[in-house]
Amino acid sequence: MALKPAILTFEEAAAIPQAGVIALRGIRDKGQVQSGQKVLNRKDLQAITELCESGKIVPVIDRRYSFSEIPEAFRNIGEGRAKGKIVITLGN
Repeated sequence: MALKPAILTFEEAAAIPQAGVIALRGIRDKGQVQSGQKVLNRKDLQAITELCESGKIVPVIDRRYSFSEIPEAFRNIGEGRAKGKIVITLGN
């Protein structure tokens, strides 16, 4: 676990983990990392935080949808129109 980079909004910070999951899959699939081997540690997470804070990693949010617009959000994703992360907002 790492602190949210101060420079990012909560929505932008939420977009970061998906990239990490994709990278981790690549490491496991292509790098043949085995169960029990460490891939990311606290130092790695701190490095990602620093890259975000320096602006070298910038999450791209395509559009924000309200909770009632979820069907439209899924249509846009399914049709390949999303050019970044889709955010579903709750409340006001």
